[in-house]
Amino acid sequence: MLCPRDNTALVPTRFLGIIIDSCPHCDGTYLDAGELAHIHGLAKDLADGPGHEHTDPRGHIPCPKCDTEMMTRWFSESRRILIDRCLACGGIWLDTEELKQILREVGSKAPGTDEQLSSPLNAPDLQMDR
Repeated sequence: MLCPRDNTALVPTRFLGIIIDSCPHCDGTYLDAGELAHIHGLAKDLADGPGHEHTDPRGHIPCPKCDTEMMTRWFSESRRILIDRCLACGGIWLDTEELKQILREVGSKAPGTDEQLSSPLNAPDLQMDR
């Protein structure tokens, strides 16, 4: 898969017990459907809620997984974090630092969150063995 921001190949990265895909160039992160809910320990993604649409002046980006145009929306009703969500496959693109911001906002219940947040997502100890 390629980064929708800069076309760099995404790197599979282990994060809190799941494999996410991160961009080594821009530090963006792609999450498959349901992975955000797994990471922050909720029954479903908060981003699934209605009425969070937002127009991003940068324009829409293609989903790294299925190439469908992603919709920009607020992560939650607090309207502090913008995310890009694919309505076709349910994937989520998070730009630099957005995953950390989300975990801080919702107070992740997943074990090891504090340790993982203190390291960049592309740190060698977080990358998968190839």
